[in-house]
Amino acid sequence: MIAHTNRRLPVVGIVLLAFWSSLLARPAAGQKAVLLRPMAVFDGVSARPHTGWMVRVEGDSIAAVGPGLSVGGAEVIDLPRMTLLPG
Repeated sequence: MIAHTNRRLPVVGIVLLAFWSSLLARPAAGQKAVLLRPMAVFDGVSARPHTGWMVRVEGDSIAAVGPGLSVGGAEVIDLPRMTLLPG
């Protein structure tokens, strides 16, 4: 009986670790989006930074980048003298 219990412990540990990891990876329910409005956005593809672009962040991820993004209930943060870079 003890041998079976010892074999199950690593499996139970792995299942619990996977469960907790999946919970931590999700943004919290009701977490607000943030809309960053910098002076410019350098995308790493174009030769020059884009002016008039915005960056929408939801949780830990960039949800959208570009001109004329909708505020849609997001908190707006103006960054008038900053250029956003990838990374």
